[in-house]
Amino acid sequence: MLLELEKDSFASGQIGSKLWLCRELEKTLPSTTPLTYWVLGGWIGMLPFLIRSREVLPVKSIRSFDLDGVASEKAEIINNLWVWQEWQFKSFRADCNELDFNDGGPFYSDAPDVIINTSTEHMPNQKWFENIPEGRWVVLQNTDMKIDDHVNKVTSVEQLKEKFPLSQTHYSGELYFDYGNETSFKRFMLIGQK
Repeated sequence: MLLELEKDSFASGQIGSKLWLCRELEKTLPSTTPLTYWVLGGWIGMLPFLIRSREVLPVKSIRSFDLDGVASEKAEIINNLWVWQEWQFKSFRADCNELDFNDGGPFYSDAPDVIINTSTEHMPNQKWFENIPEGRWVVLQNTDMKIDDHVNKVTSVEQLKEKFPLSQTHYSGELYFDYGNETSFKRFMLIGQK
């Protein structure tokens, strides 16, 4: 039986926003060479699963990082097809603020070509963003959804741009989830280079 948190990872807003990310990144990313992706706040690994199963983006490997060790374990279950294939996918319990984006370090990985964070509203500071080298590809999402643990939320894509300045923005937009009640919300996304 799935726990409430795991059920939430399959909610329409979660899946819809990750599919949106996949579609826009597939149109935007110029590379045809397989790349290394690092997903910050990767939770139980739905985004890596969608990226790999769509088979559009060129993937060398994906690394997922989350403070929750149980979530990391579940990410490896969901992405098991790529775990056993020379660790094309691997999840780690780690603090994103402590990652070195210039080096694969202990993560059996090259340095990331693309850094994705769909959980920026959950992260109380931006040290992780400050640590990303200039010129590196980033994908960022945030929401205006009113939830207690959304400690760093924004209310517009312009506010997201101010919070996370990029040297080049290749895509910016919002996606509205209209449930016809107070749970309706917007997701905001930036794709570009720091």
